[in-house]
Amino acid sequence: MQRQMPPNSLLPIDIADIGESNRTYSKISVHIIGHLKDSIEEEVSRLDKVVTNLNLPETATSLRARRDALAKQLDRCNVALAPHKVLPSDVLRYIFLHCIESAGGGGTITFPLRKQKERPIQIILSHVCTLWRHIVLATPTIWTKLTIANFLTTIAIPGLREVLSRVQKAPLSLLIHQSFQYRDGLPLKVTFTTFVNTFYQQIILPRRIRELSLRFRMEYEDQEAMISVLRKVQAILYMPLPDLELLEFRLADKPNQDVEADRSWAVCSTNGGMSNRLPTLTTLRLHGSVQFYACIHDHMCWGQLRSLSITSVTIEWVLGILHQCRLLETFDVDMLLPYRHAHFRQTVELKVLHISLPHLHHLGLSLHMDFITQDLRRFLDPLSIPNLESLSYNVVRLEGGEIWPHAPDPLIEDRLRLGNIEKLELYPPTVSWSLTNWRKARSLRQLHLHYPKFDTQYTLNSSLESIDLFPLLESVNFNLEQDPGTILKMVEKRQRNAADAMRAKGTGAVSLLKKVQFPCVKGDIEPFKDLVTSLRNTGLELDIDTFRWPWLNWFVALMVTKWD
Repeated sequence: MQRQMPPNSLLPIDIADIGESNRTYSKISVHIIGHLKDSIEEEVSRLDKVVTNLNLPETATSLRARRDALAKQLDRCNVALAPHKVLPSDVLRYIFLHCIESAGGGGTITFPLRKQKERPIQIILSHVCTLWRHIVLATPTIWTKLTIANFLTTIAIPGLREVLSRVQKAPLSLLIHQSFQYRDGLPLKVTFTTFVNTFYQQIILPRRIRELSLRFRMEYEDQEAMISVLRKVQAILYMPLPDLELLEFRLADKPNQDVEADRSWAVCSTNGGMSNRLPTLTTLRLHGSVQFYACIHDHMCWGQLRSLSITSVTIEWVLGILHQCRLLETFDVDMLLPYRHAHFRQTVELKVLHISLPHLHHLGLSLHMDFITQDLRRFLDPLSIPNLESLSYNVVRLEGGEIWPHAPDPLIEDRLRLGNIEKLELYPPTVSWSLTNWRKARSLRQLHLHYPKFDTQYTLNSSLESIDLFPLLESVNFNLEQDPGTILKMVEKRQRNAADAMRAKGTGAVSLLKKVQFPCVKGDIEPFKDLVTSLRNTGLELDIDTFRWPWLNWFVALMVTKWD
């Protein structure tokens, strides 16, 4: 029996919906659609030729309408025959995971959910078609990155519970924000106890957690509230987390004026023994007051850490912690405080202390504005870091006495193994700081500068032009807005100097720059397009981030620094 055709349709009735959804087709249907596609392509090509040679306007209009209808059917055939429809489920799953990882925030789902137009990529993928939805829902690792704001109220949201059920037994990466204020109506120790119990019952017990970030904002009403909170913090460290690899703990506390903070450490720093419930923990990030460090010091498994970041702590506390961290590979301290700042107790006998860190290859130092060279000597003197190759150095001191490296110091340079440093990140207080202060870092290959826009009057430009400074340098990254003309001309001269030195004899090892990154105003780069092309033609990778407004890059950099 002859196949029926629906009204105004060019396709057989059983495949008339092809290309209108993301459904898959049987092998027979795919074969038919393929033949149909070939026929439509031939007909479209024939109509194009007829219309081109036709002199009758009315007939030409009718043929064009038929040709356009066929073109739409052709598009639908292409949709039905799209390559992704024949991909196996495991390949699609891999593509989805890569897509989610590349999405904003690394694919993290934030609760409460934002507006409809900002739906998580996981939700978008699951709404494409039945097959995709099945794959997304059946892949627990797609749902494992979560951020929960205002945990005590958000945990009851059905959508969050649904996502947690999709995680199944896959390890979670979880970030929790929660503010606690005594003016909310309940005593702080009550609300924080409620949080700890809820967190334990609904998150810790039924889930596996690989990465955990806890960010609390506290406002204590009295001494009792502070001590109660700090003891609960200790209790969190003793929760069973056998899969935990990364722990971030931020405690931003704001004591009431009546709180005697200087005495709270005596109650909270009692030796309770090391926690043995974090056997896989290797990365630790801490941010809090000195009371917080006193609270956790005797309850943390320091000896197994590979990476450690701490904030706003005195030299003696840092050394007391490092004394127990012999396996560290990376260490960053933000806002290191000098001895002159208030502290609780001597954690170790510093005069006889020797700390060997043979595995440490990266050190990040951000120094308080009261720091002087003598303070830096006291911090570095007990340290032995034979394999250090990466250094981040941030000095916020804007005026007053000189500090290393502006004031040279052989002991500091020896402890930092300056001649072995290959990666250097600098946050100088002013652009007038000369890079020549780092001239002993002759093994340097990567330089990351948080310099503001500089002019040729400063020594930075001429320093980088010369291969006498950092002869092996291969990569330079400027984090803040720069004048493209100044940067590009500097790069051009350095490349020329390096090439001349490589042709000469007896100049030692020299490298050409391989990569240069900097941001600038979009309009400022236009006059230098030819120079950009010329440099790229030599093999140099130029990564230029352009933006419309001069203040935008500064504002973004400020926000990143403030909230990172």
